This record gives sequence, structure tokens and C-alpha cells, in this order.
Amino acid sequence: YSEWEVVGIEKNFPDNIRVHITKRIQIFSLTKGGVVYALDVKGYVIGVASGADGRCIDISALADGINDVEIATVITFSSAAAERDFKIIRIMTESIWQLNYDYDEIHTFLYRYQIGEDLTLNTRTGAKIIVKEPDKDLAGKIINAYGVYSDDTKDMTGENVVITVWGWGEDEYKIVSC
Repeated sequence: YSEWEVVGIEKNFPDNIRVHITKRIQIFSLTKGGVVYALDVKGYVIGVASGADGRCIDISALADGINDVEIATVITFSSAAAERDFKIIRIMTESIWQLNYDYDEIHTFLYRYQIGEDLTLNTRTGAKIIVKEPDKDLAGKIINAYGVYSDDTKDMTGENVVITVWGWGEDEYKIVSC
């Protein structure tokens, strides 16, 4: 039952066990070998998906760096670059979730992402968020950039808005927007 996760087990003596489970939520989709797989936020392969789901974050760009995909296991990586990029994608996803977007609503904020030397988030509203050095305090950088993006005093969500964030000290960020 790969779509369920055990979150706790209670032993009730003398002869009972209570198992607490929760349903896994598909966050990512991965196309590898012509098959579309559904994955949760930890990279656990829930099963074969019926097709690409626009609400899920597509991690197929990592497919060449991922070992064989097996249902009911966590994906493993054949390259350090793919493992690094998946870590960035996980932190990005968890950070957006912390901004009060349920996992199944992240697609309403995030249109597309690109990982290179920087992490670029293209929002559904047209604004672009560029995170410099995504290997360092990515969650803090995304949360602070979102603070600029969602500022009520000026519209930072439009088509030509670029928000760039660097980290330069503990809990200090330099944000440039244009």
C-alpha cells in the first residue's frame, strides 16, 4: 500500500497494536523510461501516475541522474548533481508550503522553476524570483523574497518584476527588485 505512510505505532498490551497512517500526497511527477511516476515530498515513489499533472512539480529534468525508479521506495541518485538539485527542489517546495500554500496549491504560485548556478522561480503572475547561491539558507531566502513579492504597498507581482535575493550574513538578506 504505497499510497499510505505509517506515522506511528502504539502497542496496547497484552495483544493489540494500533497503527496510525496518513495518505501520501503527490507533490512531484517524474517521467523516466516513458513512465510517469507520482512522488511525495520526500521522494517516495507512490506509484505510476495516470499522466503529467499540472498541479505537481515536474522533476523529470533530474531523470538521468536518478537510479531505477521502484514503487514503494525513495528515489536514489546516480549523480551528486541530481541529488543536490532534488534537495534544492525539496527545500523550495517546503518553503512555499510554509508560506501557507497547501501542497496541492503550490501550482497556483509557482509556474516553473530552473536550477543552475542560481534558482529561478517563475510565478503564475509573471514575476520572477532569482535566488543566488541556493545551496545556502534557501528557505530563508525564498521566504524573504516572498515578503517583497507579496508587499501590499506596491505591486511586485507583475510581468516585468524581477526579485533577486542574496544572503550575506546570518539572518540578513540583500534583496534587489526591479
